[in-house]
Amino acid sequence: MMKVSAITLGCKVNQYESQAMLAQLSSSGFSVCQAGETADIVLINSCTVTAASDHKVRQTLHRARKNNPDAVIVLTGCMPQAFPEAAQALEDADVVLGNSNRSALADDILRYLSTRQRIIDIVPHENGEKFESMQVGSF
Repeated sequence: MMKVSAITLGCKVNQYESQAMLAQLSSSGFSVCQAGETADIVLINSCTVTAASDHKVRQTLHRARKNNPDAVIVLTGCMPQAFPEAAQALEDADVVLGNSNRSALADDILRYLSTRQRIIDIVPHENGEKFESMQVGSF
């Protein structure tokens, strides 16, 4: 069973969303472990409120790759959604996933594991689109 950990940057909404993504991955057969433990997959849920938060995303991504050289590194959250070109340029991420289609998270990871081809999966927000349904069992 592959182990996944999450690093959450930013607000309480990001914390909630990270819990929901971990629950989604757990229900897809992944084992959730604590940040800092050796993991097969490291999920970074990013923030992009300020230039300083963008810098922290880049630092966190680079540190995650350095500390987990063989892990699949997933970058998701506000940064890739707001700045897809900048996120795509961050080569330490194996999977770059926007907020609009986080339901594809497990599938994108599995596709990366089978092909070892970098995945950029960012769908622009559309006017009038509904909020995604995300639920967690504990927080």
